[in-house]
Amino acid sequence: MDSVGGTGLLEKIRLVGVVLLMAIGTVACQTKKPLEAPPKQEAAPKKRVVVPKVVDTKAQETIYNQGVRAYSMEDYEAAKTAFQRVIDMGPDSEWGLKAGDNLKKVSQVLRTLAEIGPESKVKAEPKASVRPIVRAKHPIKAKAKSKSKSKSEAKLR
Repeated sequence: MDSVGGTGLLEKIRLVGVVLLMAIGTVACQTKKPLEAPPKQEAAPKKRVVVPKVVDTKAQETIYNQGVRAYSMEDYEAAKTAFQRVIDMGPDSEWGLKAGDNLKKVSQVLRTLAEIGPESKVKAEPKASVRPIVRAKHPIKAKAKSKSKSKSEAKLR
């Protein structure tokens, strides 16, 4: 076989392939229904995507500690406000859960005070007996200072 005869065979195979494709396409077109608009489907309700809230735990801790300080100073309204702010920032965080517990306690205290009457809402004066503890760095130097003070006090008498 020469190169001309080989190409003739290839052309015949191509021609048969084209004819087959046309025949298949024609049969497919005849069995297919005419194009119609697809039926309208009811729109599925959109799902709400919940993006997790980023919680600033340092800020929560700071405000939580402010609430604890206010509570210890018997300023229950300020404590309630601080704990509520912590919860608003992140109710499921560690500080939010602690603040929720403390908010319940503060609310109970406020209800009790409201039942007792307005005279109970007066803030307590700071306790005079609470003084910061100051310790000398060196006990020997501290004794020497106390002796020198007593000598100078003796001169003043």
